[in-house]
Amino acid sequence: MWFENWVERKIEDEVNTRFWKDRWIGGDSLQNKVPRLFLNSEQREEHVRKLGKRVEEVCRWEFKWRRE
Repeated sequence: MWFENWVERKIEDEVNTRFWKDRWIGGDSLQNKVPRLFLNSEQREEHVRKLGKRVEEVCRWEFKWRRE
């Protein structure tokens, strides 16, 4: 999947790390890197813990979109 290949960040505090608004790649946020996805998201303010579930050392993302 494109997301796992693109994002590089070790998250030590998934409760306080905001998925879209905190810096992930090259000192920038996903909100700035992929603005069209951000605008389509129904979870713009969520933290990593609310969007991903760890299953056997792999994070499974659960995104909700305004449209397909």
